[in-house]
Amino acid sequence: MKRLAIYTVLVILCLTISCCSISKKNEKDFEEYDIFNTEIKILKKYKSDNKEIAFLGIRHLGHKMYYENIKKEITNYQNQGYFVFYEGLTNKDIDTLILRKFRKTLPLKFNMDDIYVLNFKIVLTNFISDKIPNFKFPDNIIHQPAFNLLISNSLKSQNIDVSFANFVKTYEEMFGIIVLEDCDFKDKWTNTECYPVPHKYKNKIFIDYRDEFLVKNIITSKKRKILIIYGEDHYKGISENLLKNGFKIIN
Repeated sequence: MKRLAIYTVLVILCLTISCCSISKKNEKDFEEYDIFNTEIKILKKYKSDNKEIAFLGIRHLGHKMYYENIKKEITNYQNQGYFVFYEGLTNKDIDTLILRKFRKTLPLKFNMDDIYVLNFKIVLTNFISDKIPNFKFPDNIIHQPAFNLLISNSLKSQNIDVSFANFVKTYEEMFGIIVLEDCDFKDKWTNTECYPVPHKYKNKIFIDYRDEFLVKNIITSKKRKILIIYGEDHYKGISENLLKNGFKIIN
């Protein structure tokens, strides 16, 4: 999934620059947020008595060359015999009521057609354009390509993540029922209607819950060599869960 706080960072930065799009002179303002960084930032390896795990942190908005480097790294690991576990909420044919509730939990406003993809470049552009007319990202900054375009051998990969239904069910068990408003039943939202539910504890559901789910699947899997591809924000929680289950960091 996706870096849930990136929209706040971008808006704050964009409000401090004078131009309506991010030009070359503004790249330094974004470097610390990795938008223009083409290097892989997080790549860690773990080992237990019977398993080897590699964690490859991925950004959901970045430079084209960054994703080319990600693809090469995945291919390299698959050539070494690693099976890929990648993120992405599952059960895409779930009923629209569940999807509308899920959309209500997101910190940005997505149209229903965008829920499965969660294209941050489109949504962030629309969001920032309300503050800065005609704002746009440079062409070399793209939304993360689908995993089937990044993973060369799809037969040695599997989408391991919670379902939309379980996400909503767990959210409501933790924080209460998600009450939909009339505007939630519109397929398209504007930035002036249908505000999301409060996100004071969002990491517990967006990050922690999914990290625990993933590690449980790693423990029970018969695969001995696994490459995890999840968002960078998942690194801390996944690492902690692996260490609790007897894994040791080996790099």
